[in-house]
Order: sequence, then C-alpha cells, then structure tokens
Amino acid sequence: MSETPGNRPCRWIIHLIIFLTFFLLSFLLCSCIHHGSEKMIMPSAVPEKVIVKTAIADDTLLPDVGSASADPWSRCALEINSGQSLRKVADLDPAEFKRRVQITFMIQEADTETSFVIERCMNGKVYACLVSERTNCVEPLDLSTEPNDTMKDICSNPELDNGILTPRVTGVNSAFEWVCHDGAPVITRRIAEPDPAGYDKALWFEIPKPE
Repeated sequence: MSETPGNRPCRWIIHLIIFLTFFLLSFLLCSCIHHGSEKMIMPSAVPEKVIVKTAIADDTLLPDVGSASADPWSRCALEINSGQSLRKVADLDPAEFKRRVQITFMIQEADTETSFVIERCMNGKVYACLVSERTNCVEPLDLSTEPNDTMKDICSNPELDNGILTPRVTGVNSAFEWVCHDGAPVITRRIAEPDPAGYDKALWFEIPKPE
C-alpha cells in the first residue's frame, strides 16, 4: 500500500514511541550497572552455593521449641552457654519474659503470633535475636578477609568497578563491606562486631532477669 499524506503522521508517531521505549529501557539498564562510586552489585544469577540461607531456613540448626525451659533465666543460670532455641513470641513463657522480649524488640501484642526470636544462653544470661529475612541470628560472624570465588568473578568485570557487593554475594554473616576495585574484591570497612560467642552483637540483646 502506498504511503499517503494522511498516514505519514501516524507512522512518525509509532517510530517515536519505539525509539523512546528503547531509550528508556537502555537508561534503566545502565543505571543499574553504572551508579557512580556507590552502586550496589546484585547479580541476577548468583550460584546457589553462595546464597546464604535465611535465619530459620534450616531447622536442623535449632533444637525443638518444646525442649526450652519455661524459665529461660533459670536454665541459663545452670547451663551458662547453650545452643539456640527458636520461639514464637506469643508462646514465650513466663509472661514477664515475653513482656521483656516485646519491650526489647518493640513488638506489639498484635504482632506476637507472627514474630519469632531465637534465644540462647551466654555467660549465664539470656540473649535473644529477632528473626527476619535481613538478620542472621543462626550463624556466627564471618571474620574472613579472603574473598570467595563468586566475589572474584563479579569483580573481574571492569564495568562493575567501585560497586558494593551485596550480602547475597558476600554472605549475610560477613563482618565486612566489600567493594570491587581494579578488578578485585577489597574490604572498605568493618560493619559488624562479634559478641564473646562470635555472633553479631548488634542483633543479640540480653533479656535481663527481673530483680
């Protein structure tokens, strides 16, 4: 069909829409990769071996909830140091212990059925960590200053230089912030400190016994 003066504007508009769509997609893609010196590297295909499990993904790491003493303070006074127990906040006992956990982590009563803490004994005292997808309560901090193979592979891409490696790559329990620099992963700063048992002390709080 021959082109007429009537359909020329329509074809011009279609071409303009296609061009703008392509330009927008290209801009968004470049923004994800090049974001100055503070870009975050979140690869879409990280090998399964470096995707660290969430705090309660592996139940074998935690003892049966029912094995925990009804009085954590008395238990910790005897056991001094112990393994971890996963507890629903609504099920915490005695009531004073539940109340103090709620105060510590600012948990409303309406949220106790969907909130979980992991408790453990350390030096004869009770400590608790609020479980979430962004916290690593289960594993001790990783103090290694050696990068893993995935970090090395990612930083070998020159387009990702100065990019900050996310916890999905470094491991959620890494005590350091890692950045790609000149083709290699390097530590820029320390972001977590261990408690005497090796866990992130910013996540674990003592639940004091009533006087």
